[in-house]
Amino acid sequence: MEPSGGTSKKPTGYVRSVLGEIGRTLTHPPNIRSSDRRIFAFVLVVFVVVFTLLGVTFYLFASQLRAPEPSRIGFSTPVMSAGNATFRVDRVDGGTYAASGFSINLTVNNFAGSPIPLPSSNATASIPIGGLVYRATWTDADRDGTVSVGDAFALTGSGAPLPSLSYVAFRLVWQDAWSASVFWATSSE
Repeated sequence: MEPSGGTSKKPTGYVRSVLGEIGRTLTHPPNIRSSDRRIFAFVLVVFVVVFTLLGVTFYLFASQLRAPEPSRIGFSTPVMSAGNATFRVDRVDGGTYAASGFSINLTVNNFAGSPIPLPSSNATASIPIGGLVYRATWTDADRDGTVSVGDAFALTGSGAPLPSLSYVAFRLVWQDAWSASVFWATSSE
């Protein structure tokens, strides 16, 4: 069937020569110059070297990572009384830990104080955060000089309750090797 108009058109000499050139290019690609091959080889070597260095760097970094030590001390849920918090040591795993090896820290609403040594039993430590000073007291229930089950911690404001509607985190850190934490929120009262 012929297209409308009644006659079919054949490609002209110019179109035929262009189509022939395209066909020859597809069936016989041009030779790649040796300088192009060298450039390609150089780029390939650079990519291999860069990715190898990245892999080695990642391996060295990842091999230095280690899992954090699990907490060896567990605390009870804090009890709020007159706006102040008290909690006890519920669990001690892995041995005895002398009080002199601990430091404490407090975070209130994501503002952290500086770590300070755990005070002696029934002594009060001051933890400044911003313009407020918080007081932490440790009571060595069995008077053995170690943090052990039954010991108590109390946290108060400086002559006032802890701030209302606040998130509080207390950390007990053993020689910068591991820590035990307890978290709570104060009420609106």
